[in-house]
Amino acid sequence: MSPSPHYLTDDVAYYTSGKDGPTQYFDPSVYPTTFAPGPPSLGQYCCPSEPQIKMPRGRPGMFQRFQWTGEWFPAIDGDPSALGVSSLGASVMLGAPLPFTDGHLLITPRYEVNYFEGPTVTDMPPRTHEAAVEFGHIRLLSPRWMLNLSTSIGVYGDDHSLDSGDALRITGRAIGIYQATHEWQWIVGVVYLDRDDVPILPALGAVYKSGGFKADLLFPRPKLTWELGGDSRVYLGGEFGGGSWAVARTGTGLTERADLLSYQLFAGVEQGVKGGWNRRIEAGYAFGRELEYAESGTVFELDDTLFVRSGVTY
Repeated sequence: MSPSPHYLTDDVAYYTSGKDGPTQYFDPSVYPTTFAPGPPSLGQYCCPSEPQIKMPRGRPGMFQRFQWTGEWFPAIDGDPSALGVSSLGASVMLGAPLPFTDGHLLITPRYEVNYFEGPTVTDMPPRTHEAAVEFGHIRLLSPRWMLNLSTSIGVYGDDHSLDSGDALRITGRAIGIYQATHEWQWIVGVVYLDRDDVPILPALGAVYKSGGFKADLLFPRPKLTWELGGDSRVYLGGEFGGGSWAVARTGTGLTERADLLSYQLFAGVEQGVKGGWNRRIEAGYAFGRELEYAESGTVFELDDTLFVRSGVTY
């Protein structure tokens, strides 16, 4: 396969895999996503006066993106209900042609390790692992409609539970994007998390972009972005966060699913160019935090905390 040269187009709203399955919002206007050799399909550039959705473009060849992330949620005051979490993760996106179609299969393996500090009110392990592979596909349905599909299979658990049935999780998404006007896109779909507390989420909302301002009015991750000039941007946002892991309980000796839930508000700055190195750093506030053990039904209320996180993408 030797795809012809091509370049990143304007952004198209969609979701990609993140810390807790495919819930994190990803902006193809900043990072490359997929390659599409040859001319645009479905006449997407035939009528400049009409709003038409644009396929995200990426690098020629198989390699599409590398991403590194790190975050820190400190246990601020040492309270028995204070839970600190530190995480490091990396992923690589690869593209492969699909037979009998003009689209491509996006394959994204990723790994993340989480370190826990406290709380003393329960028995979370000191460390959990997340190893998963996502298979995704993006295609045009018409000059205005785009479909984003993916499924991810992985294991999520502590050092002693990765081989248990509770560690296996299969997540996925089905997202439709409609280019309503030159400035507005409508988003509709579902995100399956394979969690006991929140198994499925709707993906609903709209994206507005005009000049240097972009508003992702989306559930579960709204975001407002302003361009500062040059290659820098600042943003404000919120999200549904947390994680789900199989853990061995020290009190009972049993393995069960632990679901961490939190709501997060954040502000950040990012800098970079399309197809090159991109860097971001953000800080925020996490509240409404709960830790639930699925089998026993035990729920622990956790203290609010601040957090910082950063990422590098190429």
